[in-house]
Amino acid sequence: MGLGNRIKFLEDKWVGEAPLNERFERLYSISNDKDKQIQQIGEWNTIGWEWRVEWRMERFEWEKGTS
Repeated sequence: MGLGNRIKFLEDKWVGEAPLNERFERLYSISNDKDKQIQQIGEWNTIGWEWRVEWRMERFEWEKGTS
């Protein structure tokens, strides 16, 4: 994965068997980060890697998970 500057977070296959846009179609449909690379939607901080995913509308409770 390197610096994450060449891999699109949602559209490239970088984790698992399929791209995230295929595995999580609804979340992809409400994402503002469709064409962004990994390094553009996350950063390292004192507790580790933190995602900064932007949504164009509110997610359902079951889509929010524990974070």
